[in-house]
Amino acid sequence: MFDGDPQARAKDRDRDRAVYVVDAALRNGQISQQDRDLRVERARAAHTIGELDTLTHDIASPPTLVPATAVVPPPVP
Repeated sequence: MFDGDPQARAKDRDRDRAVYVVDAALRNGQISQQDRDLRVERARAAHTIGELDTLTHDIASPPTLVPATAVVPPPVP
């Protein structure tokens, strides 16, 4: 989820992004409230990108949007 040097210093926006992913995982039923609370606490205290990546690497990414396609009815015999 986090690209770049894992030893790079984490910025507030990186921490916010990790918390957003963790919160989404809770809403989607991927993790429990207790797990969410622990991950958020660790994300807020993270110093590096690698620490944040460790907290989110096992959470499935949200699905990408697929463009809508036209539905074509089957041919009439």
